[in-house]
Amino acid sequence: MSENKINIPELMRNNELFQTFMEESIEPIWCFELDKPISLDLPEDEQFNLFLSRAYLIENNRAYAQVVGYERREDLLGMRLSEIMPPSIPENAESIKQVIRAGYNLRDFVTVEYYKKKKITALNNIRGVIEDGKLLRLWGTGRDITAQKAAEDELRQAEQRYRTVADFTYDWETWENINSSFNYVSPSFERITGYRVQQLIDRPGMLNEIILPDHLTQWQEHRQAAHTRHETGEIQFRIRAKNGQIRWIEHICQPVHGDQGEYLGVRASNRDITARKQSEIMLRSAYTEIEQLKNQIEAESAYLQEEIKLEHNFENIIGKSESLKYVLHSVEQVAPTDTPVIIMGETGTGKELLARALHKLSPRGKRALVKVNCAALPRELIESELFGREKGAFTGATTTQAGRFELAKGSTIFSG
Repeated sequence: MSENKINIPELMRNNELFQTFMEESIEPIWCFELDKPISLDLPEDEQFNLFLSRAYLIENNRAYAQVVGYERREDLLGMRLSEIMPPSIPENAESIKQVIRAGYNLRDFVTVEYYKKKKITALNNIRGVIEDGKLLRLWGTGRDITAQKAAEDELRQAEQRYRTVADFTYDWETWENINSSFNYVSPSFERITGYRVQQLIDRPGMLNEIILPDHLTQWQEHRQAAHTRHETGEIQFRIRAKNGQIRWIEHICQPVHGDQGEYLGVRASNRDITARKQSEIMLRSAYTEIEQLKNQIEAESAYLQEEIKLEHNFENIIGKSESLKYVLHSVEQVAPTDTPVIIMGETGTGKELLARALHKLSPRGKRALVKVNCAALPRELIESELFGREKGAFTGATTTQAGRFELAKGSTIFSG
């Protein structure tokens, strides 16, 4: 126990104040007296054995009694140190040797001790009363930090597990604090950017410097939103690596909250998607080129088909004479109308071809051309063929049949 914590001589001069202080203190306070002083010139092992055999408890408070497993402080008075801290337990023996090595004067040092088989982690302050190079008694205060130490160990183990996973991830991982500093940056940051991890930790603003200007505003707005709205978000941006290469980064982040729900910062994963982006750009360029070529081919095909129709084959009509051109021109003029057309000519001169051309060029061209060869129909069947018949209308009429005019509704009928 250090003098700036407890002034023992003055407390002893006022016994009532001393006792009040002892009992009201929430920290354990104790004092071991020696049957016979121990010279500090003796070897460590000899001091250790003498200290265990000669030290007995002459003063303690209730807080100390509870730490070592007793309810009343009086139950401990007069007990030997070896009874309270069995030296057979290695941790107890090491704690005592630490005190000896420090000359019986230690401040804020942590020990692991066992009392009644109960493990205690304590934060200690110890001060020996020494006269003429000999230890007379030993005063000390301590604080049970077992729960705190366990929490620290658990946190350290959790951090170690996190780092073990994060350090070996292929992506560049970060944990950004509320004040924009980085609590963690994974080693992949250097692989992706070429800059050392410590450079980003020491200078977080460096990230704004390596992001390309055309993406910087978008990045800053995203980052501000992540810290203000505490929502999961993602963004893609480009950076310039240390070697000058441009890299595409896919950034995904989510808020970090403590056990009590308090906001602690932003956890983010940054993936190098340069290869994927380059493939997308090449594929998009290829699709654009294909679409352009397709449109060009379709346009050229349509043009060539029109050329063939006009110059070489007007719906299977071949010829270049002026009279034929006049007839074909007449077909083009009359085709868009719904006017009946009479085509006259000798047998074999191509009346049906002209009818087909007229039909093809008309608004009805998508429907089938309906033909009726009147010369080949018996007189008694002409009416039923043209206008249809009902089942049983005459001998042999076993079904209802639509007439050619009905079939030609919305289309063109050619009768010859």
